[in-house]
Amino acid sequence: MKFLADKRKSLDSAVRRLEGGLTTLAKATEDTQILSEELAVKNAIIAEKKVVVEALIANIQGKTEIATKQQKIATDKKAILDVQAVEIGEAEADAKKDLEAAAPALAAAQ
Repeated sequence: MKFLADKRKSLDSAVRRLEGGLTTLAKATEDTQILSEELAVKNAIIAEKKVVVEALIANIQGKTEIATKQQKIATDKKAILDVQAVEIGEAEADAKKDLEAAAPALAAAQ
């Protein structure tokens, strides 16, 4: 009888322990399901934002290409203007020399 009572206690203890484990597993399953649902919602939000970000990146790349082209055009124009500035400076120097050479003749003519 004592052996049966000890076994019953032991088995009752094991049953309580296993029931506690089952309760913990059920709670973990519920928590996992809730987290999975939250994750699905957040993944949908992330997908929407990813589309927006990709559109912004495409827009920025387009504007960058336009800015690069405009910068190249500006650089080319600057090079042409630098060459023209040198030519104008030379023409001005030649005109001053011609004016200085013609100044005595002009004074004599006056």
